[in-house]
Amino acid sequence: HASEPRRTVPLPALIAPNLYLGSIGAAQSEEQIKEKGITHVLTVATGFEIKHVEGVKYMTVEVADRPDADIRSHFPQCFEFISGAVKSGGNVLVHCFAGRSRSASVCAAYVMCHENIRLDEALMRMRLARPQINPNAGFMGQLNQLDEDLMKWRRKTGQEKRKEEEQEETAAQAQNRDSGHAKSDTSASKERRQGDQTH
Repeated sequence: HASEPRRTVPLPALIAPNLYLGSIGAAQSEEQIKEKGITHVLTVATGFEIKHVEGVKYMTVEVADRPDADIRSHFPQCFEFISGAVKSGGNVLVHCFAGRSRSASVCAAYVMCHENIRLDEALMRMRLARPQINPNAGFMGQLNQLDEDLMKWRRKTGQEKRKEEEQEETAAQAQNRDSGHAKSDTSASKERRQGDQTH
């Protein structure tokens, strides 16, 4: 019947440039994958298969949505898959079952690392696009730990960068002094050579 409402398609949410977050419904929707130009699909779940769309690259990371599951150990391979897709000009859909906990945790970690922001800001941005995200307590603990580690690393690299800049400045000043000496040395040796020729 024409009057029947169209079945709602679970829409993936764009939460960062080229990065979509969604549920299994979004991953199963060939219509959405084509409409959003999704080239890569990352499944962060266990226990189900999704139908593959031709021409799309798939990767599965097996994680249970339980507070005692270690999701952080999977971040590096997830980041590599997402970054590879983005660098090749593609769009990535990261999904789990409901698109609330596992996939949201991976996306939050990626956004924190790649956009250099804190966890609360990453979650706030993501909730604007997908209000239902809600990493479980264990995943939140791991994201908080990542947030602290990133802060320490930023402070450390910030200090190292300052040190490097200071060293570069000192080296540049020394080089300027040396080139000044070198000029006077070459002109002195030139004068000596001319003096030798005249004798």
